[in-house]
This record gives sequence, structure tokens and C-alpha cells, in this order.
Amino acid sequence: MCALLAHLSWVTAMFAALPGRQEAPPQDGDHTAFEGRAGEMLAAWSEPGAFEGDSPAMGVPMTTVFLMGLGDIVIRLEALTGGGPRSAGGL
Repeated sequence: MCALLAHLSWVTAMFAALPGRQEAPPQDGDHTAFEGRAGEMLAAWSEPGAFEGDSPAMGVPMTTVFLMGLGDIVIRLEALTGGGPRSAGGL
């Protein structure tokens, strides 16, 4: 579980760097940094211009980059918690 949380923490740091058109940080394996990095990601995507244009790193619209990051995080959090619609009797 720590390995998945460490990866999720890095993914969050990576998606925090992208709206500022910064280079993604190296993967550091820090499973304790998720909460702080999630806050940094939210702040980065709240900046004016974060959703404008295309990502130089990925070549897709920044709105797509945001949705990719959000989806990645939600799916991995679901895997960590075992939650989601199926386990809750939903879909």
C-alpha cells in the first residue's frame, strides 16, 4: 500500500507542475507527501491561464491534462481505500 501511495504522491506532484509548464519532478517514493502535494496541485490548477493552450509535455489541451490527472488520482485513491460504487452497492 505504501508503494501505491508513494506513486500517487508523485503523480500529484507531476500534475502540480504541468499547469505552470514546468518539468515533472523525479519520482521520490515519498508516501507521506500526498496531502501537501495535493494542495499544491489544487493551487497550481487554480492559477489564471492553467487551462489555456496545449501542454508542451503532452501535446494535448490543458483541460485534457487536468482531467487525466484528476482521473488518475481518483482511480488510485479508490484502489487504496477499496471504495467506489461497486463496493457501496452502486453500479
